[in-house]
Amino acid sequence: MIGFVWIFASCEQEFPVIPPPGTPGLPVQPLPPSAGSADFTKLVVLGNSLSAGFQANALFDEGQMNSVGNILSQQFALEGVDGGSFIQPTINTENGFNSLFSDLSDPNPANWIIKGRLILAGDPPLPAPTDSDLGSVPIPIVNPGFVYSGPPVNNFSVPGILLGQALIPQTGDWSFFGVSPLFNPYYARFASNPGVSTMIGDAVAAEGTFFTLWLGSNDVLLYALTGASGLAPLTSMTAFNFQYIAALSIMTNDPEIQGVVVNIPDVESLPFFNLVAWNAIPFEEGDPIIGLVNSAYALYNGGLLQAAGLELITPEEAQRRTIQFAAGDNAIVVDDASLTDLSGLGLPSIRQTSMEDRITLSAGAVLGTLADPGNPLSVIGVAVPLADRFTLLVDERTEVRDRTVAFNDIILRTISAIGVEDRVAHTDINQTYKDLVDDSPVLIDGLAVTAGLAPPTGIFSEDGVHPNSRGYAITANAILESINAKFGANVPLVNIGQFPGTGLPQ
Repeated sequence: MIGFVWIFASCEQEFPVIPPPGTPGLPVQPLPPSAGSADFTKLVVLGNSLSAGFQANALFDEGQMNSVGNILSQQFALEGVDGGSFIQPTINTENGFNSLFSDLSDPNPANWIIKGRLILAGDPPLPAPTDSDLGSVPIPIVNPGFVYSGPPVNNFSVPGILLGQALIPQTGDWSFFGVSPLFNPYYARFASNPGVSTMIGDAVAAEGTFFTLWLGSNDVLLYALTGASGLAPLTSMTAFNFQYIAALSIMTNDPEIQGVVVNIPDVESLPFFNLVAWNAIPFEEGDPIIGLVNSAYALYNGGLLQAAGLELITPEEAQRRTIQFAAGDNAIVVDDASLTDLSGLGLPSIRQTSMEDRITLSAGAVLGTLADPGNPLSVIGVAVPLADRFTLLVDERTEVRDRTVAFNDIILRTISAIGVEDRVAHTDINQTYKDLVDDSPVLIDGLAVTAGLAPPTGIFSEDGVHPNSRGYAITANAILESINAKFGANVPLVNIGQFPGTGLPQ
């Protein structure tokens, strides 16, 4: 009753005075959606896995529906922004095809092991592949449905593509299947004329009014994912410069088209390089293995002292290469080709890791296992060095970081070099991801997010490389912010809470 009396305490009716807009202290009223000086009538997306919706190491229906391109198109379609429809080359598979865990070696497809997207499973929870089916396999002769047969698409994004592959017809030439690394079935499946057309040619032929160009990440990422071992190429700066100028020039050849280019994230912003500790070899106090392993390395350590005495290596390198285990968390024994070659003394180029090294997420599947199942002492990471493809050592980190910086400089410089700075925006997604790493956890739309893959806050998918759907929403917002700033537009950002994160462990 007290509240009731208070409300009606005055017998005089008073009308509130409404201050004019802009009065200090008033909440800012949101501006209505608008396109500014941009024309979003038809969006065309050219990119790699990051704009295809690839996540959890597969391309599958849910991920594709939450691709960056699809999220952008939904915002462009809002009233006042007036964008048009957006069509993707639908993949039509629930779990997709996981090339790392599938085995198609048997001549009889009925015996194939077909795996799909990763999920978190087990105790402790680790990324594990789901089961998939023949309808996901990227081989038309056994899965005709893999070839896209729908209406013309707007999203020309291809998982695993290098920048240069977007410019050449071999990328979609089925006769190169299993023969040339230039070929990519995920372009061939929707190429307008396989073996003749190019990704970028098809994108231009779509006659968009606005484009997104996000290529170049794989030109450094694939090299880093394989531990800078040479299993995947690292594109030279000369080649990248030529190819990027060609790509952006072709995309902007129509003087009316507008767009946005997105740069390359630093690989060290990705959980893939931050989840396995450099000292991931635990030993309990009194474990007899410690003495056995140290005895086995005594001859190697003595050889290092001899090499230092002969001035073949410095005392500092001898110390760095010395291998010693103790109770507690121990560094991992790894191959390191950057070390001085002492093979003439019978000494391998191995050492234990330091805090400056990065161990890849894929190493988690082999660390601590036996290189020789019949020999209980052949533990990988202890008696047997962890292979180069599972590590990004300090010198390799520098190489990858320097190349990423150089590529991003080329991307930014090309916009002005070809004279399209008035109609092409630039999104520094590299800085966006770095900020998430540096500031985690960050509160966005009332949700705590972190630059990891652990639910419920992680914005990366189970493969530790690609964002999950919520991470793609954050990525799309960064692109929208740069578009709004460049073109004076007011395309609303998405609420990231409407997009799922990585699922809880099963």
